[in-house]
Amino acid sequence: MTDTADRYFGRVRDYFTRLDAFGKAKNLYGQASVTRKCLEMIRDSGTEIPQEMIDVFAEQEKLHMAAAIELRVDPLSNSDLTLSPLFFPSRFVEDRFRAPFDPYGSNADLIGPEMASQLIASREITGEPS
Repeated sequence: MTDTADRYFGRVRDYFTRLDAFGKAKNLYGQASVTRKCLEMIRDSGTEIPQEMIDVFAEQEKLHMAAAIELRVDPLSNSDLTLSPLFFPSRFVEDRFRAPFDPYGSNADLIGPEMASQLIASREITGEPS
C-alpha cells in the first residue's frame, strides 16, 4: 500500500514540477512578447530603436513559445488523485448537483439572474447582527 501511495504522490509531485516549469516558460514568453511590442510602439512613435534590439526579443519570444509548447501539461486524471482502486460513492454528494459544475472554468451560470438578485453582499448589510 505504501508503494502504491508513493507512486501516486510521485505522479502528483511530477505534475506540479512540470506545471511550474510550464508556467515559467509561459511567463517568459509573455515578457518577451510584450517587450517586443512595446519597443515597436516606441519606435513607431518616432524614437530611434535599432531593429536588432527588437529582433532579440522576437527570437526570445519564439524560443520561449517552443519551450511552453514542449512543456504543455495535461490535467491530472482521477486515477492520479485516488489512493485506492476502490470507488465508494459518497452518500453526501449527489451527482445531479455536481454535474453542472465546471472544475476548470467559470461556474457563473449555476444560478439564474433572479436568484443572483436576491443574494446579499456584506456591504449591503447596514445593521448589526443580532
